[in-house]
Amino acid sequence: MKRFLLSFYILFFLTSCGLTPVDAKKDYTGYTESQLVSMWGVPTGTYKTNDGKLFLDFERSYDAGGNTYKCKRSFVLQNSKVVSWKLLGYC
Repeated sequence: MKRFLLSFYILFFLTSCGLTPVDAKKDYTGYTESQLVSMWGVPTGTYKTNDGKLFLDFERSYDAGGNTYKCKRSFVLQNSKVVSWKLLGYC
């Protein structure tokens, strides 16, 4: 029974926080555009709406193990602060 519980806890750890990308654990709400640019460089895409929202995309690709992986970070800023964000791909 102890062996089963130990296996269960190890499996739970690996599937919950153990394999979660670092960015997924971080909350970027409230960050400024300057802070984002200082972390990831110039955005690869931007769009500004009539109501003042600014959309910023930061994309990069990298090779690992013979495969090419892509990561995209998308942020929505309002009043110069991040109000929402999401990760797409392998970040």
